[in-house]
Amino acid sequence: MLQAADLTIRLNANDDVVIARVDLPEGTEIAKEKIRTVGRIPAGHKIATHDIDTGKPVRRYNQIIGFATRPIKTGEHVHVHNIGMGSFERDYAFGEDCRKTDYVANPATFMGYHRADGRVATRNYIGVVSSVNCSAHVTRMIAKHFTPEILAKYPNVDGVVPITHGSGCGMGATGDPIDNTTAEQDYRAQLLYNDRGSQPWPICGRYLDLWNEFLREVGLGGAPTPPPVPPPRPTPNPITPPEVTVPPVVPTTPPVPVPPTVSPSSSTTSSSTSSTTSTSTSTTAPRPPG
Repeated sequence: MLQAADLTIRLNANDDVVIARVDLPEGTEIAKEKIRTVGRIPAGHKIATHDIDTGKPVRRYNQIIGFATRPIKTGEHVHVHNIGMGSFERDYAFGEDCRKTDYVANPATFMGYHRADGRVATRNYIGVVSSVNCSAHVTRMIAKHFTPEILAKYPNVDGVVPITHGSGCGMGATGDPIDNTTAEQDYRAQLLYNDRGSQPWPICGRYLDLWNEFLREVGLGGAPTPPPVPPPRPTPNPITPPEVTVPPVVPTTPPVPVPPTVSPSSSTTSSSTSSTTSTSTSTTAPRPPG
């Protein structure tokens, strides 16, 4: 087991090196390995725990990490100046250190489910999901209702969490809300504020209320209240037009001209009249004398 005073770390019992935890000056004694450093060893570097001849493999994690390019003395710094790569046959021996698990005779059980990768998990949290951002505050209030005192009545439930999203109501049928114009988003927000006040904005809504209260105090109004909904107008009765009697058309005949009567005592006048009449009625026959 690693102690606080240990100066090195051994990664495997079969390793040819140990790792310096701190900078080790020349001549530092490493009691657990019964060696003494030859030269300075930087922190995190390797120290040879025995003499290694040229061409011999060097193991770390019990794996060959290289071959000695020259003789390496016990306690010497092992690095690229005295170790190099080389070819060798590899036996990866997968799972050779595997140990069968000894399960207890009567294992404890719990209500859970199996994951696809073989692990198991529990479903002890209830998530309250809001379908729109306007219900995010309600979702949080529902989850907040289940305090530890209330949850104590339900030992199979570890907690209730709200699951909300950040998309607002000022959005079109397609695209992202940020793509809408500022006027469109302001319009949607105003409609929502008029209808529900600052409730849809549980964090910044109080500042909106203070601002509108200030506007009202200085006589500039504030958020207008929604106009009352007018009652439905009654459906007017259908107007039936009165019946109109059209008199029959009587055909007319052209007038028949009547010849005028001329008396002797008014010959001048008759003559004048006769002259006038003749202009408009063709020829007038004279009366016989006597």
